[in-house]
Amino acid sequence: MVVDPAVPARDLLLDPRAAAARLADRSGGQSIDACERLRVKYRVGESLRVLYSVTVRGRRVPVSVRTFRGGRSATAYQSALETAVPAGPLPSVAHDEELDAVFWTFPNDRRIRDLGLLADPAALGGLLGHPLVDARLVAYVPECSATARCLDEHGRTLAYAKVYAGEGAERARRLREALPDSLAAGPYEVRLPGLLASSGGRRTLLFEPLDGLAPLDPRAGPPGRSLRRVGAALAALHRLPVPAAAPRFERHDADSLHTAAGVIASLRPELADTAERLAVKLDAQRPRGPSHEVVCLHGDPHLSNALVRRDAIALVDLDDVCRGPRAADLARVLAALANLGALGELPVHEELSLGYELLSGYARDATVPDAETLEWHVAAALLVRHAAKSLSRFRPRALARIEAVLARAEEQIA
Repeated sequence: MVVDPAVPARDLLLDPRAAAARLADRSGGQSIDACERLRVKYRVGESLRVLYSVTVRGRRVPVSVRTFRGGRSATAYQSALETAVPAGPLPSVAHDEELDAVFWTFPNDRRIRDLGLLADPAALGGLLGHPLVDARLVAYVPECSATARCLDEHGRTLAYAKVYAGEGAERARRLREALPDSLAAGPYEVRLPGLLASSGGRRTLLFEPLDGLAPLDPRAGPPGRSLRRVGAALAALHRLPVPAAAPRFERHDADSLHTAAGVIASLRPELADTAERLAVKLDAQRPRGPSHEVVCLHGDPHLSNALVRRDAIALVDLDDVCRGPRAADLARVLAALANLGALGELPVHEELSLGYELLSGYARDATVPDAETLEWHVAAALLVRHAAKSLSRFRPRALARIEAVLARAEEQIA
């Protein structure tokens, strides 16, 4: 990737060993045994956020870092100190003035409050009305949300507790309460995680635990059957009334297409013409008509947000429920398959076969959008969700094949 003058510390902080050394220097000489990069969010010309798993004295601790510009890290650091809570052997908050960056050690976070609740089984158990013995962090997106698995004395999962930044919990609550807990999809049931409880401050929601396997997991059975059931589940969801709180689907708007092309152009100049040509063509060929009927969308039905169960499909992570064309949800799954094909991880004949099964399952109870509309949305998803995000999320495996992903997108609208 080319140099970004606005984020000069980018490459250093993307290196876990270098980041660990910077953190150790600001931890009073505390020895760091290991540091693993878990998540990246990079905004070209603006900032970099990285989440690490840092091991100190045999204990793994999430640590996030964010860069700033123009010396603004000093203000952010002073603000963070005002609400910091103890975080074990590492400092709650650390300032790297030279890099214009701030480190936060979990449960400290720049925007999320109440993270300490996830380490308090007694308090979570009080919300559930059942004693808990453990709460294990399973997902964390700095400045956005964190999720913990709530376990009873027998090791059974009673709930997932999710803490949100800002008004995220209230938005998620309104969306979830507008949806049922189960739907019929042919011979199968579609399950949505029920809302079990919320904290008084409404920053934390506790959801019903729904187990299951990803559709392409060999243990889930034939993948074609799984994708067929995912298609039927999406058809059932699309038949629901659109929640009043659901925002409009915007990920394939013109601004999103050109922003994605701009990210690619900034970091891979040799692909600038290809990316911009694709965005312009998509904008010019935007589909209209019956296939753009507005329905209740999942918003992000990728291959990890649908779980295959023995007699049901569970659609989880409903924070992105929105209103928009049915093709957007279907294309999200089809683009994920096409991306795997472009990365060389799924043979083309399997990609096409699984896509056919997805649409066959959908067609049992709903009208499949026309091919041209679907192909347009698949191309848009490949550009926005896969090609551009391989750079902004720094996904090395995908970075090596970004040309192939863009080529697949161009094929969709050729």
